[in-house]
Amino acid sequence: MASIPKNKPISLGNPIGHRPNITSIASTISHHITFPAIGRTDPNVILEGCVALSCYNASISGFGKMYKGLPSHTTCLNTLHQLDLEELVRQSSAILAEPAMKVLKKGRSYYFAIDKTDIPYYGDREGRYAPYVVGGKRKASTNYFYAYMTLSIVDKNKHFTLAVIPWTKESKNLDGIQQCVDIIYALGLKIKCLTLDREFYATPIFRYLQNMQIPHIVPAKVNSDELRNQLKGKKSKTFHYVLNSSKTDALKIKIYDCVIYQMGKKEKHGTIHHPFVVFRVPLSSRKIREIYSHRFSIESSYRMCNLTKAKTTSKDPVIRFFYTLISFLYQNCWIVIQHKRFRKLQPGPIVIKSELFQLEHFAALIYSEIMDTFSIRRIEDIAIS
Repeated sequence: MASIPKNKPISLGNPIGHRPNITSIASTISHHITFPAIGRTDPNVILEGCVALSCYNASISGFGKMYKGLPSHTTCLNTLHQLDLEELVRQSSAILAEPAMKVLKKGRSYYFAIDKTDIPYYGDREGRYAPYVVGGKRKASTNYFYAYMTLSIVDKNKHFTLAVIPWTKESKNLDGIQQCVDIIYALGLKIKCLTLDREFYATPIFRYLQNMQIPHIVPAKVNSDELRNQLKGKKSKTFHYVLNSSKTDALKIKIYDCVIYQMGKKEKHGTIHHPFVVFRVPLSSRKIREIYSHRFSIESSYRMCNLTKAKTTSKDPVIRFFYTLISFLYQNCWIVIQHKRFRKLQPGPIVIKSELFQLEHFAALIYSEIMDTFSIRRIEDIAIS
């Protein structure tokens, strides 16, 4: 038997009529969510239709005008409106983890990042959906958003999203972090380091992470003269600082001041001080900045999320959350395929030839698979004369 060249990735090759990708995504959702049925409508058709919308980056009405096989726009929306938001939130981590755990190993330690992403909202801020519309820094000509807290693994080539939590006006950062940590441990994973952005710089959060003995790195807020005076000099250093020193909930934290020489970059000279709150992390300026830089992969996952998310003008947080969940599930399934089919067969570190199989390629494959269920409307089907 001929051997496979060790430097050649395994290519995808599926029989005609086989729909492994769209079926995989739809079945992952149906394993965990009770999809409502209305009349004689097959809920699986609507579910696969929602998966198809995402790869097509279309709305239900726009998709229905071009393709046959999907129930009417009203029937689809009525079905989606009946989804139970509490069940969807409760099962969302299980949906996202199902493909991810085919690559991740229980008992292993990974780098994690917790972040929040805002989706611009335009419309009324009153009524039944008002709790899900949160304020924020102005972006895309609005100060109001549908927001989600996300939990992601940021190890190289393993940028899985493991949780997406809808944010409300009553949500607290500490509660969200506790929920994310519970999800990590429930999956049997360990935390090598948790990276948070400056928004989570707060005494209750640091106290919780220290009590749980969770290694973490968080950029420090320089909001006091005492801290500002410590950030001087030309060498990186470590020092202790007391948060809320004049209050009863004072907490001692360790801050590592990473000093960077600009060396003429962008025609600038001198030094820049980057203070980080660190806990149970190797104290090295290079290592701390390297670990924290991992979290910037979250931003790319948000951009890719927009490539595979169905469009909607609905104000219903259920529909918006469902579409967002599908878009992150797309990414997780795509990363699994990269690991299974585009990993170089060689000893040593894992090397993924990711440039051979981009997310757009994966979406295009699903787009080709939907033709088995949703055929395009011919001119004869829609002509009026």
